[in-house]
Amino acid sequence: MVKKPQEVVQEHISKPIVTKTTNKIIKQDQQEDSIKEQKRLRFIIKLRERINHNKFYPNRAIKMGIEGSVAVEFMLNEDGSITNIHVLSGQKVFRNSACKAIEDSAPIHVEAGLFDFPKQFKVTLVYDLQ
Repeated sequence: MVKKPQEVVQEHISKPIVTKTTNKIIKQDQQEDSIKEQKRLRFIIKLRERINHNKFYPNRAIKMGIEGSVAVEFMLNEDGSITNIHVLSGQKVFRNSACKAIEDSAPIHVEAGLFDFPKQFKVTLVYDLQ
């Protein structure tokens, strides 16, 4: 029985690339990207949990029975520090609490190579009296 030679792809003067190997490399890269994306999602979930843990309900809002939310953006730096906290929207009564919750969440450990830094995040903190 005669074996067929592996298919070879050539581009101009570059070295030949064996497609079977290339397909394996592409699949491996896709798996690595998928794993990295899962790690990013887990990090974001933990970040939100940490911020919510540091959140407090302002006394004035409790007394007045006010509920609502605040959207905030901030920069996460490679060293885990947080900078450039900006309120995007939300009731005024909750703004200081939201910013303080984010400030108190730093420093945050970030696995090397997980993001390009500085990384901007946007979160919405919900204030519910229930």
